[in-house]
Order: sequence, then C-alpha cells, then structure tokens
Amino acid sequence: MYQSVTEPKTEDEEYEFLVKDYGAMSLSTFNRVSFLEQDIQVICAGVKPNEVFVLNDILKRPEFNDVKFIFSFVPHDQKEGVLSMMTKRADNTFFANYNPDPFAYDATMNKSYRLLIGERMAGTSGEKQRRGIGYRWRILRASLRQKRKNVFESPAVRAVLLVVYTFLIGQLFYRM
Repeated sequence: MYQSVTEPKTEDEEYEFLVKDYGAMSLSTFNRVSFLEQDIQVICAGVKPNEVFVLNDILKRPEFNDVKFIFSFVPHDQKEGVLSMMTKRADNTFFANYNPDPFAYDATMNKSYRLLIGERMAGTSGEKQRRGIGYRWRILRASLRQKRKNVFESPAVRAVLLVVYTFLIGQLFYRM
C-alpha cells in the first residue's frame, strides 16, 4: 500500500491491477474526474442511514450509471431491499462476505470478482481470458447464478417453493 504514488511500477515489480482508493465521495477531496477515468469503477458502500443518503445522491447522477457497487456488512434479510433500491444497477451490485482482515484473501468472492473485473481478469495460466462466445457465456451463467442466489434468499420465494414442493411430493405419494 502506498499513500501517494506517481509511478507505482519499478523494475522488479509487476502489477496486473492497481487498486486506487479515492476515499469518501461526499468529501470535497474526492477526485471525481480521475475516478471516472479508470478502467473499472467500483464504489464500496454500506447500508447505514448516512451511507444510504450519500448513495442516493450518487444514483441520481448519470455519470455513475456503469459503476459497480460492493456493499459490506449487509444482513441476508436486507440484501433483497438493497437490490430493489439499486433498480437498474442491481446487475452491478455485489455483497462482500464478512472478512475483518482487509489483507486476507476470501476465495468465496471469486465469482463476484469475475463479474466485476470481467475480461480483464487473468486466467489460471496467467494469460488474459478470451473474449469469445465461450467467455461471454461463462460471464452470463455466473451473472444468472448470482441473480438466482439472490432470488432464493427471499423468504417469500422460499415459502412458495416449499408449498410447491410439498404439493408435488403429495401428488407423488397419492398416485402410488
């Protein structure tokens, strides 16, 4: 981690990604132009009332339409509400797992990282993934899995599925 870097690459260091922390968007020191010039823009947010008020201001601005969002410390029962608040940006909304150590790698977030980084993410061989139909299909499947996971976290959907499952099992035993 560097506090200030003009050229981060040295002869013996190579980077695939450079993560820049621009700080709080509500502060006057936030460099909006530099943030929007980056290849990938990610806003890390929370669901505390003061954070939601700032987020609502961001959601109203069209220059942030393609930004991706990661929410931290969101209880499972509130994720559906956050996704509905994000409306058309729900596809670009992700939820971080609880991890108190910011430098500890959390492999359960790999699917989210792939969706965040997309074609820029290196494969296991160190080469960049191809952008062909196979790659797009993998991204689409991962996106659909994330949406399906979010849907099945809803208590209402789970209740409906339980009723349907119970009905089908009853029909199966009734015909025996």
